[in-house]
Amino acid sequence: MNSEQGGDVSWRERWLDEWRRLRALDWRRLELSEAGRWPMSLRTLVAILAFVLALVAMVVGYLHPLSQRLVELQRQE
Repeated sequence: MNSEQGGDVSWRERWLDEWRRLRALDWRRLELSEAGRWPMSLRTLVAILAFVLALVAMVVGYLHPLSQRLVELQRQE
């Protein structure tokens, strides 16, 4: 049971450390070329944002015109 508690405390400490690093970060000095040195939580957020933007671009650019074409074809029937 101690190992589970130790793991939980360790997780909390890591989370608090990441939160402190984000709060102490000087956002104006961030450089894309040094993204590997950004806090893990910031890198994760940027990756999630890039994924969501890619999905939105796919829906708008590819799936939406296909759905419009499908509606047109259904009307012609």
